[in-house]
Parts: sequence; structure tokens; C-alpha cells
Amino acid sequence: MVAKPSAENILKFYSLDELLNLIREKAALEAEGRLAEAKKHLSDALNLIGGGWKEKTTAPRETEEPPAVERKPRGPRKKAPLGQLIQQVLGPQPMKIDEILTSLQSLGYKSKSKDPRRILYLELTKQVANKTIKKLGRGMYASK
Repeated sequence: MVAKPSAENILKFYSLDELLNLIREKAALEAEGRLAEAKKHLSDALNLIGGGWKEKTTAPRETEEPPAVERKPRGPRKKAPLGQLIQQVLGPQPMKIDEILTSLQSLGYKSKSKDPRRILYLELTKQVANKTIKKLGRGMYASK
């Protein structure tokens, strides 16, 4: 058994940083001991109920390259942005929102929204703010 130094000797020979490091080392050793004990209890309990438990090892793995996965190349984007479609549909003649929506649908526009009129209205509002189209009245739009 190791003899413990007296409190006077400890204060004489060790700085505060050295004492803190010693405390950390002791705490780490105690934590490792508690962890090993907990692992043993867990392993015993699992063996009793029929399951086994193996601790993961951190041994380096062999460097095997995974097999190459063939991926289909992505094609060009098939959908045009709503803003571009609106500019294609609108002409110098004023159109109502329902007319614009039916024209967009004839071009192939599909919305996943439950209310596509609202999406159209929001996009029209953006286009008016950007001054790419003009609002002629309530629900009436035309190109510039």
C-alpha cells in the first residue's frame, strides 16, 4: 500500500494546476473502473436471458472498396418554372386568373397544391412586383 503524503507536504510540493491534473486523472480512473463493472454486469445479465453482448472493437478495418452502384444519369429538367410559363401564356390582352390557369394547364403545368389558384396568384404578385407583367384591374393581368 502506498503511503499518502500529508496535507502540508502536498501544499508545499504541488502547484494548483498539478493538483487539478491529479484529481482529473483519479476521476478518469474511477470512471473507467465503474464503466468496466457496468459492462460486466450487463454482459452477465444478457448471458442469463440468452443473448450475448460483445464490446465493439476499434480495430482498423480492411480497406475494401464498396462495389460501384450504377446510377441512372439525370436528364434535363422537364418542368419550366411557373414564372416563365406565365410569361408565355400572357399576351397584350388582359386575362383573368381562371383563364391563365387553364392556359397553363394546357401547356402541361401541374400543381401539387390543393389550391393552385392561390399559387398562381402568389406568383402573379411576384411578377407584378418585379415589373415583368402588369396588373390592369382586379384579377386582370397582361404582359408588358
